[in-house]
Amino acid sequence: MPQLFPPEILENTVECYHARISTRSKVIYRLILLMILFVFALLPLVYVDISSQSRGVIRSPYENTTIQSAVYGEVVSYRMQENKKVQKGDTLIILNSDKLNELLIKNKNEKLNSK
Repeated sequence: MPQLFPPEILENTVECYHARISTRSKVIYRLILLMILFVFALLPLVYVDISSQSRGVIRSPYENTTIQSAVYGEVVSYRMQENKKVQKGDTLIILNSDKLNELLIKNKNEKLNSK
C-alpha cells in the first residue's frame, strides 16, 4: 500500500505528537503516584509533638465535686441530679437553720443587753 503523505508530514501530525506526549506523561504520572504512596507509607514513622494550652481547669466528668455550705443546718430539700447542668444562683439544697437563727437572735439580744 503506497503512502499518501510524506514521512515529514506524518511525523508532525497530532496523532504522533499525542503518542509522544502520552508516553512521557504516563512516566511522570507514575513517578508522582509513587512519590505520594511513599509519603503515605512513611506517615506512621513521622513523630509530631502536639501540645495544647488553655486557661482553666480540666476535670474528668467522673471526678466528684464537694459542695460545702457556709451555714450549718438540717437538709430539708435536695435538688441535685446526676449530669444536671447547674448555673450560678441555682438552689441545690435547702437547709433548715432554725437553730442557727435562734443562736443569732440570742447573741444579738445579749449584745444589746450588755451595752
